[in-house]
Parts: sequence; C-alpha cells; structure tokens
Amino acid sequence: MTEIPAQTTSSPDDTAKKSKKSGWTFTDDGCRWDVRLALFVMLLAVFLWLWLTPPRSAPLYLLASPFFMVGVVLQAWQGRTRQRPGYPLKLGIILTVLGLLMIPDALYRERVDGPLGIQPMALLVLFPGIWILMCWPLRHLKTQQKATA
Repeated sequence: MTEIPAQTTSSPDDTAKKSKKSGWTFTDDGCRWDVRLALFVMLLAVFLWLWLTPPRSAPLYLLASPFFMVGVVLQAWQGRTRQRPGYPLKLGIILTVLGLLMIPDALYRERVDGPLGIQPMALLVLFPGIWILMCWPLRHLKTQQKATA
C-alpha cells in the first residue's frame, strides 16, 4: 500500500517570504543599478576579450569604469548616511581573489630569453575587486563611531 502524503498548507507569510527572495542576482538587493551594470559590462569586456577583440573590448571596459568607480563610492556613502543595503563586498572579495589567482596563470614570454610579461585581463579583474574593498571602510565608519559613543 502506498501512503498519500499529507498536504501541507502554507501561511501567507511563508508565500510572501518565498516571493521576496529573487532568483540569481549579480549583487545583493539594494545595490545601485549603475554599479551592477558597470560591473557586468566590465566583466563582459574582460572575459570576451578574444571574441570581441581588444579594440572593441577596451572601450567597453573604459566606458564602464567611471560608472563603477563613482557608483561604488556613492553606494558606500549612502550605506553610511542612509543605511542603504546591498554593498557588493562579497563580489569585491571574489574579484580580488580571482584576479590574484589569474596573475601567475597569465604570465608569458614573447621569446624564451625575453622579459616576463602579464596579460592585462588579470589586472582588469583585480582592479574592481580592490576598489570595492578600498571603499568598504567608508561604509562602516559611522556605524563604528556610533557604537563607541
């Protein structure tokens, strides 16, 4: 004999919690749209470097860089003054670690006796991660000052 599983009823609160949780997102909820878009375009330019060719990829990266740099600073500032959620700290850690891991892999020599060079892709992944980590203390400066007062 097979047993029929009992039907479970979910309360409206459970369904509201499930509907609030979105699917895969590039950053946490509350992150500024310019930071999300700029990071997406920058990573697109880096990882499609060979397919798009460097003359097309480099302008994409350079176009997105100012939006990213200003957006991260504004995200940190708004998190400090208005308690805005969504600072992309996890993404900054991931980009920094991946960029550092890519550096030894991206080393090359043009000739056997030539100087050691590095592909720019590793540095282009490392830059946004370091920028996010550098701006993180700006976000938490006021919170720590309130806690000590």
